[in-house]
Amino acid sequence: RVAEATLRQQNSTFGKADRDVINSLMFLAETKSSLSRSEESKSLYRRVSELYGSRIDAVDWDLESANNLAWLLVTCPDQELHDYPRAIHLATQVTQRSPISDMYWNTLGVAQYRAGNWKKAVRSFQESLSGGRLAHFAEDNFFLAMCYARLGDRQRAGDSFARASQWLEQNPAGRSSDLVWIRREATELLGDLGIVEP
Repeated sequence: RVAEATLRQQNSTFGKADRDVINSLMFLAETKSSLSRSEESKSLYRRVSELYGSRIDAVDWDLESANNLAWLLVTCPDQELHDYPRAIHLATQVTQRSPISDMYWNTLGVAQYRAGNWKKAVRSFQESLSGGRLAHFAEDNFFLAMCYARLGDRQRAGDSFARASQWLEQNPAGRSSDLVWIRREATELLGDLGIVEP
């Protein structure tokens, strides 16, 4: 209820396509989803998607909104919203306009992985990690582990998984909600293939 009240206040103050309003809607959608209120969360996720799209059009191709929309299209709990080709298109455009952002390369890699383009995803995750950028170190390496596993490279899959796991042990404060499901997914895949202990 607090989140809903805050959202109403922001809506009236800033307008419906304001980034703070979209972030509040996203938080509310995630909260509803975690409470198993799926119909409400689906409606909110769809609204967030629409608003990100309007920001991309209205703010001269707003890179952050385009990246966030691409991420939503590949990670949304409402799988009906998944659109891997559109996510790849958006994330590719974003990395072309801002090639030094590890976050944008990470999003492109996840979209490519979800679409089954594992070799391209490997290149995107490596680009995200290049130049010593470590903001998405564990995410990138867990996804690299899954890419290599899908490509049949057990050694690199195990090495990437070990790097990500070691980083998490050394940086417990760096565990995000995204990292929880990414690590779980990587553990399940590599465990099923006998690369790591499940």
